[in-house]
Amino acid sequence: MADVPELKAAYSTGEDIHALTARQILGLADGAPVDREMRGRAKTINFSILYGISRWGLAKRLESTPEEAQHLIDAYFARFPGISAYIQETLASVKECGFTTTLFGRKCWFPRISSQSQAERQGSERAAINAPIQGTSADIIKRAMVRMGPALLEAGLPNVKMLLQVHDELVFELPEADVAEASRVIESVMASAAEPAWMVTPYLGYSTQMNFENTDSSTLHSKASNNWGLMVHKEVENQGEIGFIYSYQNSDISPSGHDDLTTQYLHFSGALRYPDNPLTPYVGASLGITRLSAYDSVIKPSMSLALGVQPKINDRMALMAELRGYGTAFSSDSEFICDPAIACGAKIQSQFTGQLQANIGFTFNF
Repeated sequence: MADVPELKAAYSTGEDIHALTARQILGLADGAPVDREMRGRAKTINFSILYGISRWGLAKRLESTPEEAQHLIDAYFARFPGISAYIQETLASVKECGFTTTLFGRKCWFPRISSQSQAERQGSERAAINAPIQGTSADIIKRAMVRMGPALLEAGLPNVKMLLQVHDELVFELPEADVAEASRVIESVMASAAEPAWMVTPYLGYSTQMNFENTDSSTLHSKASNNWGLMVHKEVENQGEIGFIYSYQNSDISPSGHDDLTTQYLHFSGALRYPDNPLTPYVGASLGITRLSAYDSVIKPSMSLALGVQPKINDRMALMAELRGYGTAFSSDSEFICDPAIACGAKIQSQFTGQLQANIGFTFNF
């Protein structure tokens, strides 16, 4: 939430956060030994600062002087400036709006944030700093609980019962024979609980139609034009993504402009993303059907390949930009006929019709 590279790297590698904090604020070398007392003091500092503790409060917990406590707080913010920025931005936002939000958008109101009473005001400030963190933790465990029942049933484990929630833990009752399989399902659901259940990406683009002939017959002369579409997708595992794509394009196909060709795609899609890169690049592919329609219509199987990026804007929205190429297969005698009463660009008699799209849109997480 504070986007601190050192702490994020430590979590990703399984490093002891409190030992890392001790080394950082005490100026020790990387990998230097940290004894139990040093780690305990660092743990107290980590949790206390996230509760907006004062130097007097920290001094009392560490059994030190206020001056020493202030020195540790200053050293902490110097080593982790992202934490300080998070606190200041959170306080500025709550004073302006009157509430904080979790990463999932749930609001917590603080009506006494501007109280004339110093005790009330400072209490609200401390709570406001902590509320997005504790609130997001609560959201994550609730998401896990909501998804747990269907996941267990899908895995064929109807006798596994979720009994209790204790902070960030869940307690289950189950037959001993189901322990191994249930552990796998439970771990998977809890580890992925923070991931969006579904993402929706509306987009606009510009596309052009291409036909590859195997005859000398007259061909479709489709103009490049705008297109729009909608992706509904979700993450799977760590880097994978699956979903559905609907795409729509309309363009003139007759010299007189009286005939329009409508091209629609409905596809099942998959993608491989690289989330460690700030641009979140991805490669994707999809399979489905294409419907071409004007005076008459035809439906054929089709596929697509895509290259794109999906940089994160905030925790609930990302930008999407991609190049996607569609291909639709036809037999040599396939025809798509325009209105015979009008001079038409003619018909499709090709083995392959393609469309290249340049799309841009926004991805919303739910």
